[in-house]
Amino acid sequence: MIKSTAVDLIKTLSGRELKELSSFVKSPFHNTNQSVVRLFLNLRKYHPSFDHKDLTKEKLYELVYPGKRYNEQTMKSVLFNLAGCISEYLVLRRIGKDPVKKNLLLADELLERENLKLLGKVTGIAAGTETSNGIKRESFYNLHYIDYLRWQAASFTYDYAGLIENFVKKSDHFLLYMIMELMYDVNSIDTFRFNHNTDFSNLPISKFLNNFNIQSFLDDLKKTSYENSFIFELCLTIIMFLAGDYDKKLYERASRIFKKKVHVFEQSEIYGISTMLINMCRKFEKTDEEKYTREKFEIYKLQLNKNAYSSYPNAPLTVDKFRNIVNASLFLRELKWTEGFIAEYKNLLPENMRDDITAFALAYLHAEKGDFETALGITAKVKVEYFAYKPDLKILQLRCFYELGYTEEAFSSADALRHFMKNQSLTSLKQETIHTFLSYYLRLLKLRLLPDKNSVTVLREEISEEHTLSSRNWFLKKVAEL
Repeated sequence: MIKSTAVDLIKTLSGRELKELSSFVKSPFHNTNQSVVRLFLNLRKYHPSFDHKDLTKEKLYELVYPGKRYNEQTMKSVLFNLAGCISEYLVLRRIGKDPVKKNLLLADELLERENLKLLGKVTGIAAGTETSNGIKRESFYNLHYIDYLRWQAASFTYDYAGLIENFVKKSDHFLLYMIMELMYDVNSIDTFRFNHNTDFSNLPISKFLNNFNIQSFLDDLKKTSYENSFIFELCLTIIMFLAGDYDKKLYERASRIFKKKVHVFEQSEIYGISTMLINMCRKFEKTDEEKYTREKFEIYKLQLNKNAYSSYPNAPLTVDKFRNIVNASLFLRELKWTEGFIAEYKNLLPENMRDDITAFALAYLHAEKGDFETALGITAKVKVEYFAYKPDLKILQLRCFYELGYTEEAFSSADALRHFMKNQSLTSLKQETIHTFLSYYLRLLKLRLLPDKNSVTVLREEISEEHTLSSRNWFLKKVAEL
């Protein structure tokens, strides 16, 4: 196998893209080196694996330079030139897929050539395209650049009114882009801080937030009639929440603004902002799990209704998203809705995991319905390849064993899960989750065999305070039955 940037790039191409690249490489406008053409035509035969025994530099050299003695430097040079051609093809293909970027590059060229009439037409098309699909932060960046080009054009003709108008728009669009981008960055900082205890306090972004009186800015903005003030209020409210002490009132404000204005946002922004709101809800689950699981559930439904369950349209539904939606709906006893969701959205799961993840969800659904024999039967057939779900499957089986009175199987499976936990590379959080579940599960199991009122009371009180306990509501229900 040949180690080369050219080969690495060709590997990523589809059959259709290979045909396009073939025309591109053969075009004298893009390439006049016939050695590069011959190299590409011989390399493409090995697409997509490129692991054939005949694929060596020496054999390729014979085909590219017939009758000539092998020269390593020459071979490196022609591979390098082919990689350059492929890179140029990918860049042009990307530009072709983005009409706004394409028009902005053309507008830049027109400004340099001082063709202001055509510049106005091209920037008008670009601006119209950016505003047609809803609000997204990249659009504000592009609109800022469009305003910049128009601002420059106005300076050529000494158009003072045009200078002022486009300067104001340019500044507004840049600030809107910056605030939205800042919101996503602060969300990333919070994620690292919350999940990995990472310290970002010395970064310039943290210093900026510590010295920026956001609420004072919003109060001043309310005194104006600025049409995009809701974007500032939404983004800065989320920023204050994430950079502060997780104030519930800030969450409620952000949620209210977003739900009222969701129709004006583009699909990827609906996904991004709604996902932030879901993560904000998780901060309060320990104190009010019922309320904030309901909040999450309603946001999940909004994502599904807006086809915004992923950051780009028509994407597969990730197994984590599918699982989180099922977990939330079952926690709320939305059994009929869950059944409909599984039936409607299972085909959006990745094909290689679809059957098992669907079966897994149905097993949970049957367990919530009280049909534990069916749930247990399904779990026995599920082959979960997604490693993170294996403990969840075993925990569901333990619950079914308890419900069915299969005491021997319950003790045996609990011991098996403990050994599984020791022998696998689980995160410390996952290990703690399993350990806590097993600890309470075994105590519950033993109290069922040998009931003791005082011990039951103690167990109930401990579970009530253990907000991170997996299947906590199930435990409380089972303790109440003792």
